[in-house]
Amino acid sequence: MNFGDRTLLRFLDPAELAAMLPMATGRALLDAAFVFEDLVVGDATAVSARLLALAPALGRDVPVSVAVRPLGGGAEWQATGSWRPTAAPVVHAVLRIDVTAATRGVHTEVTEAEVEPLRGLGDRVAAAADVDAAIDAIQTHVGSTPRDALVEVLRRRGVTDLDDLRAMFGPTHDAGRVVLTLVSDATGAPVETTYRLTVVAQIVEDLAAGLLAGVTAVSTARDGLDTLVDPVPAPQGATPRESRPALLLFPLSALDDADLPLAAGQHPANAADRRASRLAELTSRLQLGGIVPVAI
Repeated sequence: MNFGDRTLLRFLDPAELAAMLPMATGRALLDAAFVFEDLVVGDATAVSARLLALAPALGRDVPVSVAVRPLGGGAEWQATGSWRPTAAPVVHAVLRIDVTAATRGVHTEVTEAEVEPLRGLGDRVAAAADVDAAIDAIQTHVGSTPRDALVEVLRRRGVTDLDDLRAMFGPTHDAGRVVLTLVSDATGAPVETTYRLTVVAQIVEDLAAGLLAGVTAVSTARDGLDTLVDPVPAPQGATPRESRPALLLFPLSALDDADLPLAAGQHPANAADRRASRLAELTSRLQLGGIVPVAI
C-alpha cells in the first residue's frame, strides 16, 4: 500500500491519528494559527484530534443574477441568488484538533516614548526595484528588528506589495521611528488552556515534487471550508495568523533530500540531526502560511 492510502487509513483510527500528532506538532499548529501578543504560551501538554471529514468536496457559493424580459417588450424581471458548483475533493481530510498548553497573560506598560525621524527612507523605498529591496531599506532603518517580524507587521497593516510600501512612505508621510520603553509583567500563574482548531490535512507522497501542489490544495480547500464548519475565533490576547491552519504530511525519508535547507547556523553531523534540522527549517518557513509539516 502506498504512503497516501496508508495515511488516509490512519485518519480513520483515533489511536493512529493521535500517534501522528506529537506535542511539538500541536505547539507548531498554535503558532501557525495565532500571533500571541498578550499571552505567553508554553509547550503543548496534550493534543487530541478527531476526523471531521474525509476527502471532502469543498466548493464556494457563486453569486448569480438573472434578468428576464419578454420578447415583445414589457417589464424586466430580475432575480439574484447563489449557486454552488459541484466540487471535486481538493484536500484529504479536515480535522478538529485540541491543543492544551500552559498560558499566562502579559501586562505591559509604556514607561518612556521617543520619536526619531527616518530621513531619506521615503527616497530609498521609492527607488527600490522590488518589494524585497524596499523591505531591506526599511529594515536598515529599524535596527535589530528581525525581517520576518517586520514583514508580519506590514502584512497585518495590509501592506503586501511595492505600491503599498511606496504609498506608506511617500512624500505625504513623515516617516519616523517611535522608540518605546516597555515594562512587561508575565509573572502570573500559568493556566492550562485548550485551544480548539479546525485543521486541513493534506498528504504529499513525494515532497520533492509535490510541495507546491500540496500548498495549492490547502489554499483551495480553505476557500470552501466555511461550507463545512464555522471559523474558530482567536483567543483573547492573540490575533489570527491563519484561521484554517493546515498539516502537510509526508514520508520521513523526504528529509534526507540535500536540497532541503538546514536551519540557519546548524551543521548537523549525522542523518538524524540533519532530518531534525531540515524539519525545523521547513516548519519555520511554512508557518508564515499557516502550514505545519509532519514527517511520518
